Amino acid sequence: MNSQNQKGVGANKPLLPLESSREEEILTEASSGNGSPETIRYKGRYLYSKYNPMRAVLSLIQGTKFLPGTIVIICSPCLCYGTEELLNALEAACKDGGEDAKAEVCAIEADRNLYGLAKEKLGQKKGAEKIHFYFSDQLDEFEAFLNEKISSGSFRRVLRLDFSAGTQFNAEWYTSICNAAEQMVASYWKNRITIVKMGRLFSHNIFKNLSLVGTDESASDTFLQKAAGMVSKPIIVFGAGESLDKTFAKENFPLIKEIKDGRYFTIAVDAAAQALLARGIRPDAIVAVESQFAIQESYASFTKDDFEKIILFADLCSRPQVARLFKKRIWFASEYAKCQYLDSIKEKGIIQNLIPPLGSVGLTAVYLALVIRQSIATSVFVSGMDFSYSAGRTHAKNVAASKRLLANCTRKNGAANYSASLLPPAFPVQSKDESKMYSSPIMESYAINFAAVFGGQKNLYDIGECGIDLHLKKCTAASVWTVASLQNKNSSSGQIQIDFEEVKKSKQLISCYLKEEKDALTQLKDLLVNGENSEYKKDGTTLSGQIQGILSPREYLFLHFPDGNRASTSTPFLKRVRAEIDSFLKILSVY
Repeated sequence: MNSQNQKGVGANKPLLPLESSREEEILTEASSGNGSPETIRYKGRYLYSKYNPMRAVLSLIQGTKFLPGTIVIICSPCLCYGTEELLNALEAACKDGGEDAKAEVCAIEADRNLYGLAKEKLGQKKGAEKIHFYFSDQLDEFEAFLNEKISSGSFRRVLRLDFSAGTQFNAEWYTSICNAAEQMVASYWKNRITIVKMGRLFSHNIFKNLSLVGTDESASDTFLQKAAGMVSKPIIVFGAGESLDKTFAKENFPLIKEIKDGRYFTIAVDAAAQALLARGIRPDAIVAVESQFAIQESYASFTKDDFEKIILFADLCSRPQVARLFKKRIWFASEYAKCQYLDSIKEKGIIQNLIPPLGSVGLTAVYLALVIRQSIATSVFVSGMDFSYSAGRTHAKNVAASKRLLANCTRKNGAANYSASLLPPAFPVQSKDESKMYSSPIMESYAINFAAVFGGQKNLYDIGECGIDLHLKKCTAASVWTVASLQNKNSSSGQIQIDFEEVKKSKQLISCYLKEEKDALTQLKDLLVNGENSEYKKDGTTLSGQIQGILSPREYLFLHFPDGNRASTSTPFLKRVRAEIDSFLKILSVY
């Protein structure tokens, strides 16, 4: 479900609400067997066996292997048979697993009548307080519960248990909710793997970039909040996919001329910038999010004039060596993980808002375009966002990757890269123009995320002629200006005006923050080295408590540890933290 603010920036909601069912009487009756448990007749069907209502639920529990680190979702609990047995089974499964062996139980119900009945019955059960129960209009609370539990790092799987036939009334809804919960767990652990590999680089880059903003007097810096709503021109965002070549084909010369005449505010992802410059188009802005060295080849053909006139939208996690090249920089921060130290940067007024972790530079570029456009009436067009490629190709012409293939071309090795499309993990997909293209699991996930975040956004159009369908409104290259003019009559201005007085304030805030961090790290280092004899040791506070107080809100010291979900005062953990401190003190040495 997508929601929009006044700029039209979408927020992805993975859990979809359900319309309430109409009122209908629930009939409970004694079972036909020897026992006395009740059964239910509702909407013309029995939700439990007429003869032994509890048998199916108890058999389900007995036949299920429960493991620590499981979030159990009870679907349609109705009379709540089996809840006590389930809690006992989970307790036994986690008994010998140690401190981190946990399990959680929640229940969901789509039918209002059955929800009321289950709420009443659950209150009569032993251990009811351990079961979190949600109705279909409480999905925000349910999602918050899942996020809280999953982000603790103690849960690895979701287990669905149907406790009655009530699930059959809304089978697709229950399936979508449980699939979304499984996806949330999978996304968390994929993100953890990324952070373990890249977290140290991300945090180093953040401090290096903040230091750059605070000390570099030769460039103009500001933050994204100062650029919000500043562009009234139509905006075109260019990715590096093959559809970029079709957009710049000869038959689309009128669009190319309009771009060169300055009718649009053009944004290029870092990899696509060379392709535009090769066609005589200097983009107004470039978006940089890549943190590794490999991206620097995308700037190889830039001139001094390009670096002076092009605006760089730079993620604080991005490579500082790239940011140093540009003289106009607008900074933003992606919330690559839930961190107190990122929240601290926000609370101190350096960054007003953290943008969601979109994963792809293409998605980030479109997100930024929606932020800087003056209003929803300002049209945004995208091209080159293919998330797929044809056999033998991976990018548009004149992109660094394509140039590299040409440079390495010999009689034995051609200029085509067939391994990218014909070897695992690549797989075929259908393009928007019904041709056969290839993608990968990661690229396909970007396309899915693109459709989820931006699908339905007002005045956001796709002019790319090939690639995975992004579920945006289609617009041909020939009709871009016509569509833009119809939506917004005021399209004369569009340059971003940087407030330099605010920049000075930001630099002061950055300097204060970095000095505070340097002092805190100096104290922590001395406490770890000298222990009780440290000059920073406070009376009335235990050494471990003081270390914990300094370490916990500074996740950049340990988030990339395999066990770095939270701070620990164990000796092996603190030894690794001590090794990390010096690298940050070196970055902060100028303060």
